[in-house]
Amino acid sequence: TYTWTGGSGAWDDETHWQVNGETATQAPGEGDDVLLLAPEDTAGNYTVTATGAINVRHFTIGAEDDSHVGTVTFVSQTKDTHLVAGDLQVLDKGVLMHAMSGTAYKLNLSVAGNADIQSGGTINVTAKGYGQDSGPGYGGTGGSSGGSYGGYGSGGTAPKCYGSIRRPIDAGSGGMRANQYGTRGGYGGGAVHLTVAGTLNLDGSIYANGDDADWYYAGGGSGGSIWLDVGALTGGGMISAVGGRLSGTYGGGGRIAIYQRKASEMAFDRAKVNANNGTIYLQNQGDAEGRGELLIRKGAGNRSIFKTQPDAAEGAPDGDQPFGMITYEGTSSSELCVLDGIVLPVSCDILLGVGKLTAANGGGIDICPASSCTVSGTFEVDTLICTNADATVEFASGSALTVHANGTMRLLGEKDHPLTLMSAEPLWNISINEGVAAQVKYVAASNSVVLV
Repeated sequence: TYTWTGGSGAWDDETHWQVNGETATQAPGEGDDVLLLAPEDTAGNYTVTATGAINVRHFTIGAEDDSHVGTVTFVSQTKDTHLVAGDLQVLDKGVLMHAMSGTAYKLNLSVAGNADIQSGGTINVTAKGYGQDSGPGYGGTGGSSGGSYGGYGSGGTAPKCYGSIRRPIDAGSGGMRANQYGTRGGYGGGAVHLTVAGTLNLDGSIYANGDDADWYYAGGGSGGSIWLDVGALTGGGMISAVGGRLSGTYGGGGRIAIYQRKASEMAFDRAKVNANNGTIYLQNQGDAEGRGELLIRKGAGNRSIFKTQPDAAEGAPDGDQPFGMITYEGTSSSELCVLDGIVLPVSCDILLGVGKLTAANGGGIDICPASSCTVSGTFEVDTLICTNADATVEFASGSALTVHANGTMRLLGEKDHPLTLMSAEPLWNISINEGVAAQVKYVAASNSVVLV
């Protein structure tokens, strides 16, 4: 076992390592076990920086007992993937992060065994993304403008959300500084991509939060990205990529994606997964690839924004295939806004709770189940599409769909294979405003009200 002897330094500096009590002649490498032990007091806090990818067998960082109260931090100063051929343990007082950078550094980590992030242990890339006044989601002009990423930051110019929902790899954007007051805008959250072949037990935390602004009139940074690809996710910890804020000025939420390859249900409490008004993608074993659940929650304001774009480096654009489910957790005064002509595709349920979904500029929803799905909530859209023959769409009692003036509605089945729109309990309704281009053919409807 390679053990760090204390004091901050570079991973490749062999003078900081001991092997079984003897001074090492080289830094640890493939097949070696590594222990970064937390110091016994806070005066001895230290940082180990890796400027290239590490490749070890077992990797343990943190305090093995209560006598070690200081903190040890591993800092990745590369985008390359760190390899752990065995197990990863992040104990109390252990921290994994990457250096601050908009695009140069990320924390990419692949674990062939299991990973255990214990209470008090953390992966934390908060405020490690783009700095103030920078990033693809920087709001530009306008006072107190927060950064955007998965969700829209407050103030500033038009929304600048970006990146992939299913494969989030980007850092969050910075908020606007307030030059007239000399105050700093918040920094965006960083980027974490953790692959674990076995189980990730998370009783600690994984943070990619945006940074708060220094003071009023400056904007918070947006949350960053967390992409977990694991056999199973367990534990009672926290996963967070929320935006920073100060008073009423906030950064948008980031993006989180969690894939469970060997578990059909998530044991981890989804209420402890938070991206504010950003996006959360959840896919379990048995879900078709890309057909997991898209979860969006009400953010710091009353409006959450759905706006995305292809990430060519990571495969097919998000808009090319439907989500298995879309869930919006809002309040009676909140709304999920689908912007810029995006038609949001969903192959299973749309559950809006007490919020509503609105879509303008040609945007809307494409309800495309293979056989059946449930729609619940209030929808106000430019485009409503459902063209799957033999499919059944069941509307929860009280659900309401409105197609805006001059919008588009296509409800199409086939002869002898109708599209069925129904409700187990009355009533649901569709409101069609003036000038809507409507195609309705081979549709069977029940317990409905159509308002033209």
